[in-house]
Amino acid sequence: MHFFISNRKYLLYLTFLIPLFYFSHINWAFQLDDALIYQRYVQNLFEGHGLVYNIGERFNGLTSSLYTYVTIIAFFITGNMQNASMFLATTFMALTLIIFTVNFSKYERLPIILFGAVFAACTPYFYFVYTMETPLFIFLIGLCIYLFEKEDIFLLGIACALLVMTRNEGALLILAMAIEHFRLRRPFPKLKYFIIPILLLAANYSFYKLYYGHFLPATASAKVQQGASGYWGEWPHAFLTVQYQLEWFFIGQKILAYSLMVLPIFGVIKLGLKSINVIAVTFLLFYSTFFIYFNVPNYHWYYAPYYIFAFFYSGIGLSWLFENIKEHKNATFKYIWLSVISVLSIWLVYGSVISSTTQITGERASRVYREIGEWLNTNTPSDAKVAMAEIGAVGWYSNRYIIDILGLVNPLNAAFIGNRDLTSWLKHYSPDYVLTHTNLMVFEKGVHHLFAVGDFSLAQNFKHLKLDIYMKNQEVSHDILPEKISSPYHIALENNEAVLMVHAPGTLEFTVPAGQHTLTGNFGILKRAYQMHAPHPTDGVEFSAVLIKKNGEKITLFKQFLDPKSNEADRGIHSIPASSFSIGEEAKVVLYTNAGIHNNADSDQAFWKKIQFN
Repeated sequence: MHFFISNRKYLLYLTFLIPLFYFSHINWAFQLDDALIYQRYVQNLFEGHGLVYNIGERFNGLTSSLYTYVTIIAFFITGNMQNASMFLATTFMALTLIIFTVNFSKYERLPIILFGAVFAACTPYFYFVYTMETPLFIFLIGLCIYLFEKEDIFLLGIACALLVMTRNEGALLILAMAIEHFRLRRPFPKLKYFIIPILLLAANYSFYKLYYGHFLPATASAKVQQGASGYWGEWPHAFLTVQYQLEWFFIGQKILAYSLMVLPIFGVIKLGLKSINVIAVTFLLFYSTFFIYFNVPNYHWYYAPYYIFAFFYSGIGLSWLFENIKEHKNATFKYIWLSVISVLSIWLVYGSVISSTTQITGERASRVYREIGEWLNTNTPSDAKVAMAEIGAVGWYSNRYIIDILGLVNPLNAAFIGNRDLTSWLKHYSPDYVLTHTNLMVFEKGVHHLFAVGDFSLAQNFKHLKLDIYMKNQEVSHDILPEKISSPYHIALENNEAVLMVHAPGTLEFTVPAGQHTLTGNFGILKRAYQMHAPHPTDGVEFSAVLIKKNGEKITLFKQFLDPKSNEADRGIHSIPASSFSIGEEAKVVLYTNAGIHNNADSDQAFWKKIQFN
C-alpha cells in the first residue's frame, strides 16, 4: 500500500498510457507505405541478401540508421516484421509521452501536463506515423531536453549522437540547446564528453561509406531534390501545404485543429524564458527554416515535432486562459468563459477519441497497394523489374526488383526528378512492368515517352479502377527517347496494346546522333476516332517523318495518309516502312500527325508506338 501511495504520481501516467495502448492495439495491422521500405531492407538482410532493397544492388535508401538497427534487433527477437515494427512504435511513443510529461511537469502542475499527454494519445496523428522512425525521433528529442535540464553532459552527448543517427535534422535541436547553454552562461563542456558521441557517429557513417559507398543515405538528397523539382509545390509551398491533415487527423473537425494551433501560443507565452520553452521554440524555428528553405515535400511524418510540442503546450495554454479569466472582476464574464474553457477541454479529448476511432482502420492505408504487390508476386516472373512511383507496399508484397521513379531506392532517379527530367531514368532502367495511375501523376508522365518507343500492353487479368499495370512484350532500345511531344497526348489502348496518342495536328520530336540509322515503328488512328458517335468523326490523318539537319535541310523519310472511316484497310496498327538514313552530325527527326483532307482535326486521335532508330 505504501508503494502505491508514494508512487501515485507515476500511476497517473496510466491516464495516457491506457488510450495509447488501446489505439495501438486496434491499429496493430497498420502499414505505412514508406515504412515498408525499411522492412524490406531488414527482411533481405535476414534472408542472406545483405542490407539492400533490391537484391544485388547496394544503395542506401535508409533515412534512419538507428531505427534500422533497432528494427533488426526487434525482428531478430520477435521473428515477425509487423509485430517488431508495431512494438517499437508503441514502446517509443509511450516513452515519448512519459519523457515529455516529465519535462513539462517541472513548470506546470502535473494534471495540466497529463491533459496534453492524453490529448496526444487520443489523436490519430501519431498512429499514422507508426512503423516509421518518428516515435523514436521525438522520444530522443524529449530525452535530450531532459538531460540538458538535468545538466547530465555525458549522457546528453550520447543522446544527441543517437538523435542525429535517427534523423539528420536532429542536429538542429543540438544547435538550439547550444544557444540556450550559452544563454544560461554554462561552461563549455569538457572535451572528454565528445569522445563517445564522435565514435558513435564515426562508426555509423563509416559503415555507410564502406557498405554503400557514401557517408550519407541517398534519401537525404532525394527529398531535397524532390523539393527543388517544384512538383510538390513551388517554393515555399511544398512543406506548407498541410490542408489534407485537417481531414486525415481531425476528420474535418476544425475546432479541434484550430485549437491545436492557437492554444500552444498561450502555452508558450506562459512559460516565457524557461529553458524548455527557449529550446523548443528555437528548435522549431530552425526546423521550419530547414524544411521551408529546401521546399521539402509535405510527408506527414515530418510534422511530428510540431504535434508533440503542440499537444503539451495546449494543456498549458488552457491553464493560462483559465488563470487569467479567473482573475477577471466581472463575475458573469468569468463564469461564462470558465465554462467555455471547461467544455472545450472535454471536447478536445472527446473529439480526438472520435477521430482516432473513425480514422484508424488497420490496413486501410496500404490495402490497395498490398493487393497489387500480391498480384505481381503471383502473375510475374521472379526476376521481373517493376517501375512505379509509390513503392513501399508493392515492393514488400511483390518481392520483385523495383524501379523507383522518385529515386528513393535507385541511383540517379532522384537527381533526374530534381532537374524536372521525367524521362532520363528510362535510359538507365528497362522495366518489364510499369504501374501507373489511370490518370497519371506528374512523376509518372515519363512513361509517355516509354510507350512511344516501347512495346507494352495492358495486363488483362489485373483489374483496378484507378491503377493500371502494363507489361513489356519484347525488349527494345531506350537510347533515343522523344524530347518533345505536342499536346494533347496521353496513353491509350489499341487492340490492348499501349500506344501514345498524339492528337493531330501534333509532333513527336527526337534528337538522333551521327551515324547510319533505320527508322522503324508503328502508327495508326484510335478506333474511337471513327467508331464513336460524334458529329464530326475523323476524316483521316496524314503521318510523316522528317529528318531536319542542322543546316536546315529537310528530308522526308516517310509519309502516309490513313482514312479508317472510309477504308477498312486503314484501320488498326500500321508499320512505318523501313526508312534508312545517314547523317554526319546530330540532327532532329520529327514525326508529324496532320489533319485530314477537310482540315478537320476534331477527332484525329492519331498514335505512335515502338519508334526506334536502329
